[in-house]
Amino acid sequence: MKNCARNFASENWFTSNSRSASRFWTRIICCFFLLLIPMATFSADGLSLSGTVSDPSGGRVAAATVTLYDSAGRSKQLLTDAEGRFAFEQEAPGSYVVECSKTGFQKLSRRINMADSGNVELQLELAGLDQHVIVIASELPELWEEISKSVSMISQETLINSDALTLNESLRQIPSLQVQQQGGPGALSAYRMRGMRPEDAAVLLDGFRVLDPTDTKTSARPFLSFLTATDVDRIEVLRGAGSTLYGTNAMGGAINMISQEPRKPLGGAISLQGGSLGLLRGGGEIGGFTKGRRVAYSLRADHINYTRGQDGNDPYRVSSGSAYASIAPSSESRLVARFQITDAFLLLNESPTPVPGLMPLAAGSRLRNATPYPGPGATFIPQLDDPDFREEVRYARATVRWDHSPYRNWNYSVGFQNFHPRRLDEDGPAMSPLAKELGAQDANPPDQQRFRGEVNEFFWRNNFFANAKSSLHFALGYDHSRLDQTVFGLRTEAAQGSLSLQLQNQTRLLDHRLHIHLAYRAQRYDLDQPRFNNDPANPFAIVSDLNVPATHSGDAAVAYYFPRTGTKVRVHAGNGYRSPSLFERFGAGEFGGFRSYFGDPRLRAEKAVFADGGIDQSLFREKLQMSATYFYTYLNTIIDFGPPENDPFDRFFGYVNLQGGHARGVEISAESRPAAFLQWHASYTLTKSIQPSATSAGTTRVLGLSDHQFSYGVNVSPSRRVNLNLQGYSVSDYDYPAFGIVFTIPSETYRFAGYTLLDVTGSLVLRESDESRLRYVLKVENLLDRQYYQGGFLAPGATVRTGVHWEF
Repeated sequence: MKNCARNFASENWFTSNSRSASRFWTRIICCFFLLLIPMATFSADGLSLSGTVSDPSGGRVAAATVTLYDSAGRSKQLLTDAEGRFAFEQEAPGSYVVECSKTGFQKLSRRINMADSGNVELQLELAGLDQHVIVIASELPELWEEISKSVSMISQETLINSDALTLNESLRQIPSLQVQQQGGPGALSAYRMRGMRPEDAAVLLDGFRVLDPTDTKTSARPFLSFLTATDVDRIEVLRGAGSTLYGTNAMGGAINMISQEPRKPLGGAISLQGGSLGLLRGGGEIGGFTKGRRVAYSLRADHINYTRGQDGNDPYRVSSGSAYASIAPSSESRLVARFQITDAFLLLNESPTPVPGLMPLAAGSRLRNATPYPGPGATFIPQLDDPDFREEVRYARATVRWDHSPYRNWNYSVGFQNFHPRRLDEDGPAMSPLAKELGAQDANPPDQQRFRGEVNEFFWRNNFFANAKSSLHFALGYDHSRLDQTVFGLRTEAAQGSLSLQLQNQTRLLDHRLHIHLAYRAQRYDLDQPRFNNDPANPFAIVSDLNVPATHSGDAAVAYYFPRTGTKVRVHAGNGYRSPSLFERFGAGEFGGFRSYFGDPRLRAEKAVFADGGIDQSLFREKLQMSATYFYTYLNTIIDFGPPENDPFDRFFGYVNLQGGHARGVEISAESRPAAFLQWHASYTLTKSIQPSATSAGTTRVLGLSDHQFSYGVNVSPSRRVNLNLQGYSVSDYDYPAFGIVFTIPSETYRFAGYTLLDVTGSLVLRESDESRLRYVLKVENLLDRQYYQGGFLAPGATVRTGVHWEF
């Protein structure tokens, strides 16, 4: 320990880039784990929480789902028995949130403090909006009146009623989140939150980040289209910067998909569906738990296969499997392990292209109306079929998490994730006749681009509870990313590691009406020397001598709740960041025998400052909720292409730090459940995103982003067996360039018209008992058969899918 003290006095890991700093923190973490070993065996007498669930008339409610959240955000689920009873055994003392739900009733949530074993009576109401428990705002379970940030939640009931297969389908109802997909099923997707860029939306699975180190921005974008929602318990969305909590790539917000856990001692489900575009889909799961939930497990497999796809020659298939296991040695500890593997294949198309021979635009104008070929006055050609342009995607993901509550006022979590993404893009000599007419060149020999990556993430989170009013949260994290890719004829191998420190404080004052949340995060980077094939003169050989800038972020959120009027006022402000990707640090390419290096390992992280404030209002005994929020984000530092100054790597063009633009706007939303059989929601978002310099359209308007967004939905359950769901989504026009086979000088940008989508889902319960349920589902997407484009890519028209779901 004396040596550790001397190292601490002489080294500052937030500024130093020496290897000794990494070794120092490794020793610190090991010392802490050695101290925790004897604590892991500590086990106080477990407490029990039991109770009953009843309806407004006093009748007992069977098969209701009861969820217990502890102070660290961990959850356990049970189903009530035939008498409406439930019991959680062997629980540690502390603060908990109980959540109870049943189809046809309002979801109920209540905070309780357990000092001794106790009993709780839960009465469900027939009408009223669900009282959800949200974790994403602070990584702790919070009720609606406690949340000090802008959040949204998509419940499992909503996912079932809309028969959502993918994450893309699930998110269109979220205010200020624009879901964009370039064509049909499996095509590249992007999420743009609050006017920010696709790389500014973080995606998490069960609290673990999903980042692809082979992506040019280290985002989750390459995998968004392959994320299914068939095994999801709920989806939580943080609208606004979440970098302090979730690290890089969260300046616009964060999306957390939370997986289901077994609810019965033994149960499962089977789904079979078919439909338009040659859809064939099958899925199944089985799981359960032992007495007292000491051991729980589940297995799931899914297969989605579009045999024809968008133009009849765009097959797409994705197969995925997952396994879950948890062991609870005592009431204070639990070990959870998950494994997931996904394999996808799809045929791609050529990018949209300008129509050749267009009349020049008027002087000073660089914006055309987007009129698709082959109609009269056509200005652009949508994606062209390419019979041998294929993409293969595979990734495997394993996570392990150990949760332990050695004392009433302290609990901790240790987690590890290993993520292996692999992608192959290959384009052969075949092409469509129209592409040949336009002068497309054969890819002979076939052009291949290979991407392999690996991410290892470790965290140690601690929660300290001084009393019921204040808590302190401390976390250490380490992640190591590796890149191995062959792009533009050049193979690049690179890696980097980073250490992070996170501090949070949450305070509840004035009888829990005032909530204050403060957070700080610091992250430091270590870069390994990259390797390039056949290059003895590596320009980045001096990387070990560079002082790589660290990142710091912090934010504050305050909410005050007026219980008499059901009004909550909230403010959230701070800063966020995005760390440079490995490609931005070491990117290179080879063109016609000429090698060009355009990465810069010295890049500073992208940084933004933000602020938002709003009012949330609950009316008519929680039957109606309304919300209004104003948001503003300023990107004071971004990473983009430009001419470097005084560059030690002799680059004439490459990645540099520049000043960014800003985004501002307003979110307005309302949701109501006036009766048990009826629920509706609506939201409107106005977004103004401005770039610091003019785009190819000759304006500073951000390309690809609509200023106006409107979502709405209605769910009607006229009986226990029948459910009807309508979801609508509308956006205004947007500007986007077309860079395909035909190039124009100067480049031109197209204004694409806005569009409206309506999806209708109907379900009928064919058979139901206490142990099983068989449902028939019919869904029509794009009911109005609107023709619309995403960046020039034609999206599918009206499509139908139908099938059965059996739960047992």
